[in-house]
Amino acid sequence: MSEKINKKKKYVVILLSLLIILLLFISIFYYINNKPKKVFMSYVNNNIKNILNTIDDNKTLDFLDFITNNDNIEYDFSVLATEKVNNEKIDINTKYNIVTNKDTIKLNYDIKEKDNNLTKGSIIYKDNKKYVKYDGFSKYYYDEEEFNLNDLFKFYNKDYIKVIKKIINQLPDAMQKCINEEDIIKTNEKINILNEDINVEKYKLVINKSLEEKIINEYSSYIKNDEEFINILTSMLNISKEELINRLDNNNLAQDEELIFNIYAKNNDVILFEIIDEDLVIKYSNYKNNIQISLFDEDDDIIINISKDNDKYYIVFKNHNKEVLDGNVKLNNDVLEYDLNIKSDNNQSINLSGTLSFYKENDAYKIATQFKLSYNLLIYNFMIELNIDGTIKKGYQLEVDEIKNADSFENINSKDKKILENQEYNYDSFFNSDMDLNDEVLVFS
Repeated sequence: MSEKINKKKKYVVILLSLLIILLLFISIFYYINNKPKKVFMSYVNNNIKNILNTIDDNKTLDFLDFITNNDNIEYDFSVLATEKVNNEKIDINTKYNIVTNKDTIKLNYDIKEKDNNLTKGSIIYKDNKKYVKYDGFSKYYYDEEEFNLNDLFKFYNKDYIKVIKKIINQLPDAMQKCINEEDIIKTNEKINILNEDINVEKYKLVINKSLEEKIINEYSSYIKNDEEFINILTSMLNISKEELINRLDNNNLAQDEELIFNIYAKNNDVILFEIIDEDLVIKYSNYKNNIQISLFDEDDDIIINISKDNDKYYIVFKNHNKEVLDGNVKLNNDVLEYDLNIKSDNNQSINLSGTLSFYKENDAYKIATQFKLSYNLLIYNFMIELNIDGTIKKGYQLEVDEIKNADSFENINSKDKKILENQEYNYDSFFNSDMDLNDEVLVFS
């Protein structure tokens, strides 16, 4: 009997021991996984993933890929501009057709005011010359001019996106290696978001010059050991590998000012991000799916507040405690709607409103925009409205035999010179006409 009791006691002791060990492991696991550094870095990692996903899903990058990966592109645009001053109204209708090849660009344009031709013609860019032919010219005339429409998109390259993603992706690793546990300060605080007091855990990281140098050096080490990264950077910067390594080894990027990162969290959800430097405070919150962004610049006394309610973003911009801009922006599928008011010191205001849509249809990109600018200047009511429709698609190989007999503008014949002077007069006299707005037009200058 006593033997059975001893066995039971033995089993109870073993069971209790196992429970104690299990609880100990749970406690250790909880402690390790709730250390301020680990919690702080988990929030950083989650947001890095969100940023990278946003980059990957960006439709603009698809469009830039289309532009840069095709040698032949065709652009068709129709622009209707309406200008009103008091009861006077003027409509300008413009049509553009642009075809770009790797070494040739051709632009056809036709600008009309009602049924009157203001100017019409063709421009061809080839071999560092600009060839021009107005309607009625006997031939093309050229000026020496270096130009390439594709240069406008040289800021974009798929490799640049790789660099950006690599830099963003490496940030958590660099921070993880350089930040010590004691660098993260955890406190319990109460903050107010959306007029609601919330008890949160605050994780504060102060990046001083010493820590910044560590992180930058960690980045440099990462770059120096990534051959693909080095090849992209040397190509982008047009320098040799040796010069790049030298720059990385001798960088002096760390700032003397401290940079503070604050993360406010509750139940594993980030309530508020905060970045503070010497005279700038940036805050971002997405509490209950209500986005709020604020920026305060002490040097220039600038305050910017952006908040989201349903599908609309509301914007307020203040300078020296005076509201200089307010309005809202709404993104609905592929259509951007905006309504903004710019205010002056004497309580006059300019209103900017309209829509912009940009989308892909079959193998072409479509652009449509309506833009309206209006303001009142004492006895004047002024309004400009633009309606633009455009298509961007794969183009064709240009044949520009018509420029073979072109001549320099220095040798323009008398007949074509008269046409040129008449075209310039029609165009310039319209767009530079004195609309008798007196000095009131300077109210916003």
